[in-house]
Amino acid sequence: MTQTETTTEPNRVIRYEMPSSDLQYACATAGLSAHMVRRAAANDLGYRWGISVMALYDKSIGRDNYGELLFGQLRLYLPGIAPRHQMTLTAQGQTKMPGASIETVSGYHYNLMMTNRVAAPYGLSKLPNKWSALLRATYGMPIADPDWQWGPVAYIKRINFRAIGDLGINRIWTGNATAGLSHRWTASGELWAETRLATLPYVVNIGCRVTYRPETKDVWSALLLSVAFQ
Repeated sequence: MTQTETTTEPNRVIRYEMPSSDLQYACATAGLSAHMVRRAAANDLGYRWGISVMALYDKSIGRDNYGELLFGQLRLYLPGIAPRHQMTLTAQGQTKMPGASIETVSGYHYNLMMTNRVAAPYGLSKLPNKWSALLRATYGMPIADPDWQWGPVAYIKRINFRAIGDLGINRIWTGNATAGLSHRWTASGELWAETRLATLPYVVNIGCRVTYRPETKDVWSALLLSVAFQ
């Protein structure tokens, strides 16, 4: 199949081919992680203070050589300007070592590459790349405590809001060569309710995210659903 990505540069399009069989591979992963975090109160929106680090190494194994990947992440948890407010700063980075060189029936040459571990900015897809990074700043706060109950079906304890700013950086990879650096940023807002459903012992977070994408000057939205087991 042939996939197309539009970069931030005006009128510039990156096209590359990738056989569908290349979407599956086997790899071995080694990782190291550590964290030191603290909550000031049980009803805090997140950790008030803390730091976490992670490093991962992926190496292709088996019949096909998809190369190697190095990934690192640093996350800082900081208190906000009011009680139960919370700020998180996240930095992710990765670099890939290409694998085997492939030639398609049409004569197109490219190298096998592992999929990304670095997240894309909210509202955007990922680019084929050899090196990429993500910088994310998040500020969260509770905005209402309705204590609303709908019989035995649902109970909403608190409604929260989170503002998010993302900057994604990619060194674009066309399949056999780099083709420049792409910078993409988005701004998002999340609204979600801490809910208990029926007799479930865990809090279910239900909400939505709205993201502004300046490249296309449009708005992208997504539904949010998660379960808090702690």
